[in-house]
This record gives sequence, C-alpha cells and structure tokens, in this order.
Amino acid sequence: FDELSNFYKEKIAVLRKEIEDEHLSVLNNQYTFIGNDLLLGLSDYLTSQYPEANYISVDNDCVQEIIDNLNNDTINHNCVLCLDNQCIITNEDLIQIIENSNDRQLYFVDIGHDIENVQNENFHIINASLVLNDECYSYDFIHLNEIGNNKLYSLIINTIEKSD
Repeated sequence: FDELSNFYKEKIAVLRKEIEDEHLSVLNNQYTFIGNDLLLGLSDYLTSQYPEANYISVDNDCVQEIIDNLNNDTINHNCVLCLDNQCIITNEDLIQIIENSNDRQLYFVDIGHDIENVQNENFHIINASLVLNDECYSYDFIHLNEIGNNKLYSLIINTIEKSD
C-alpha cells in the first residue's frame, strides 16, 4: 500500500509542478499598460495586439499612482509605462518605480523626459526620439497624430519582442 501511495504522491507532485510552470508561463506573457494621453492615443493599436492586457489610465501627476498600481496584485508581469511630456518624471521617480515593481519587467516609453541612464535588468527604456519627429505631433506638439502613434506603436512592439 505504501508503494502505491508513494507512486501517486510522486505523480501528483509532477502534475502540480507542470500546472504551476504553465500558469507562471501564462502570467509572464501578460501585459499591463499604464499611461496618460499617450496611452489613450495608442489604445486602438495596442488593444489589437494585446486584447487581454490590462489598461490603466493615470493623471499627469502620476508617480505615486503608478507605484500604487504596481503594488496591486492585478498588475501583470510585463508593465509598459506610456507617459507623455505632461507627466513630469525624474530619475528619482523612475528609481522609486523600479524599486516598487516587484521584479516585473518594466518598459518606459521615453518621449523626451529629462532622465539619465537608469540601469536595472528588469527596466527597458523605449526611446521614442528614435522614430518621432515634427511630422508625428499634432498642432500642440504634445500629443501624437496618427503617424506618430503608428511609429511609436511599432517601436514599442519591436522593443518588447526583442526583450522576450
């Protein structure tokens, strides 16, 4: 009887491990997008690529709001921060965000924020200045037009795919 019991215990342990690994794999491939008007402009593009992702809108004074969201268990393993220049964010803010990320993969869309090189293995800067120019902005030079949204969307997708 003990042999049979041990056999089934081992089988159950293997199955449990397989289920846990599969669940972790699924969680590690899910995304949360947090942002302000920049995210709103990208939403049509992103929801077609990531229909199961979480989308969270934040105010322009958003650092504490982002940290509060990161401390929430509903934020996925991969988190993309899409903040335009109306959101003032400093190196210290980014370091604080990284410290509260709970080892999530963070992608920060930088469209001209005055930040220096912030280093962390789980932190990726998406440098939008590589693709955005004057033709990409609307008349207010803050919000992106369709050309800008399309270029930025492509850059975000390419950066995420390269880091996977």
